[in-house]
Amino acid sequence: MLRRLLKLHLVTLLIAFSVPVTGALGAEQCPRSKPVSTWSNCFGIFAFVNGGKYAGEWVDGKMQGYGTYTNSFGQVRVGEFKDGRLNGRGSVSYTDGSKEIGEWKENLLHGQGTLNSASGRKYVGEFKNGKKTGNGTLTHGNGSVEIWKNGKIFFEKSMPPSELFAPATLDENAQLDNDIIQKFKEAIAKNDFETAFGIMEPLARQGHPVAQVNLGAMYKKGHGVEKHDAIAVMWYRLAADQGNLVAQFNLANAYYRGVGVEESRQNAVELYNLAARKGHRTSRRVLEAMFQIGLRAAKNGDFSLTFREWKPLAEHGMAKAQINLGLMYENGDGVTSDLKSSFNWYLRAAKQGLRKAQFLVGVAYREGKGSQQDLKQSNVWFGRAAKQGDTNAQLIISAALALGETVPRNLSAALYWAYIAKFEGDDDAAPVIKLLKSKVPNDRLLKIQKLAKECVEKRYKGC
Repeated sequence: MLRRLLKLHLVTLLIAFSVPVTGALGAEQCPRSKPVSTWSNCFGIFAFVNGGKYAGEWVDGKMQGYGTYTNSFGQVRVGEFKDGRLNGRGSVSYTDGSKEIGEWKENLLHGQGTLNSASGRKYVGEFKNGKKTGNGTLTHGNGSVEIWKNGKIFFEKSMPPSELFAPATLDENAQLDNDIIQKFKEAIAKNDFETAFGIMEPLARQGHPVAQVNLGAMYKKGHGVEKHDAIAVMWYRLAADQGNLVAQFNLANAYYRGVGVEESRQNAVELYNLAARKGHRTSRRVLEAMFQIGLRAAKNGDFSLTFREWKPLAEHGMAKAQINLGLMYENGDGVTSDLKSSFNWYLRAAKQGLRKAQFLVGVAYREGKGSQQDLKQSNVWFGRAAKQGDTNAQLIISAALALGETVPRNLSAALYWAYIAKFEGDDDAAPVIKLLKSKVPNDRLLKIQKLAKECVEKRYKGC
């Protein structure tokens, strides 16, 4: 969709200046004058209408041999291709920072492989058709290791105590007597939970939040008192209402798991966000983990789980969840296709400054997808994406300026944006620059090029 839109602008621009339209945009050794279907035993670069771009070897008009394929959303596949897909040794890098390396078959890991997640986890083992099988190890960011056999966890080793529902979570800022805290710690260290419970209970009833959160944790674990999840939740809630971050986190966990309270992703995310905004780092990590769970589920085709994880994140302001939810609604992945909902999620992410979302809002306004067609608003959002380095948006703005579409016609400004796209590394800028240079006075060319280069170097500040 993205490349199709860009190509339409370039074709319109070329026709407007009566310049012959050629086929593939940019190439090395494959004959650019011939259709890509005829390329064989050569190296070439080709941009597809679906937004993908391939640079590598071709055989009989197909991606075959060693090459790099980048899709419209930034996913990069590098390695051995056969019939247009990864087959052999290669890697796939995702926009969230995760990476998959190993042997591939039909774009799926098949054989020995390594998964490096954005959260720091690393899995090394055997794969079959993209799924873990055989033996492997999963190392977490905290150093704990899981041993896998036949695609399942066999046992865990070096696992540190879980941070969730800790039996004694003390708030260092709590206004409690130091002697009381020390006695409580000593009782916990001796596993004398009854004494520890006796110390905390009267303080909790007096309204001390640190005592309340610890009492809740003891009810959760059954330490010094009969285990009771609902009572644990009650104490967490009392402390959370007083702003205790640990209590907010523990209460969020209870909602997320549906332990002691009815499961609610919405309530869980609201509480995680509340604690995270006040500096609770573990809550921030959990929110990111929820996004990663959704991302992994999407890669495995489990869009119902993806939607369950991402929707509350999106509703509580996570921009990357919002844009991905928009894509789900646009493509009908796990939900009924709904272009209006898709547009609304793109717009929410765009207003937070997410570059790709700004571009997609521009596309929606231009094509009237989920919104009223509005070319002026379209160019406004393309302009915002362009000033954040989106080269597709930069070339569309260049074309709009050259054609005078909703803005005064300005060939110098059009050339300026085409140069910016070039300096950002987009090879598709070359034919636009070649065309516009012939329409701009020679005495302006060097200055335009210099200003464009400075703009990119300054990362668009003051441009």
